[in-house]
Amino acid sequence: MDEFTISWIGALAGLAIAIVLILKKLNPVYALFVGAIIGALIGGAKLEQTRQHEYEH
Repeated sequence: MDEFTISWIGALAGLAIAIVLILKKLNPVYALFVGAIIGALIGGAKLEQTRQHEYEH
């Protein structure tokens, strides 16, 4: 798997998005999941890089 770095701006944006979604009464699990994906995309990751593990079985 290729190494990549996500900028701190993406991390903060993802956290802010998750907090807003939680305050809008979205389930916290879903809010954190959406915030993490969007933050990674803002931080410079590609969609396929947002997965933590790749299964090759």
